[in-house]
Amino acid sequence: MNSSRPISTDPKVERKRGFALVMALSLLSLVFLLVVSLINLVGTDLSLSEVRKERILAKAHARVGMMVAIGEIQKHLGPDTRISATADLLDE
Repeated sequence: MNSSRPISTDPKVERKRGFALVMALSLLSLVFLLVVSLINLVGTDLSLSEVRKERILAKAHARVGMMVAIGEIQKHLGPDTRISATADLLDE
């Protein structure tokens, strides 16, 4: 007395089971491909944001360094005593 499901010898039933297995594996591989693609996309975006952050930080450091250098030059040269005028001043 075997209480398990009887084994079908009908070829149509066997083909349907095989088709369902193939479809399930196809869908599983598609989902896996989507997950791998999303992981790759997230990794790329993460590295790009890291590069952007480093570029902004480098610009800020360069700006501060330039301001320090200008301050040192002004300290050693003394107060700024230049005047501003239009180019017509040189024509006279």
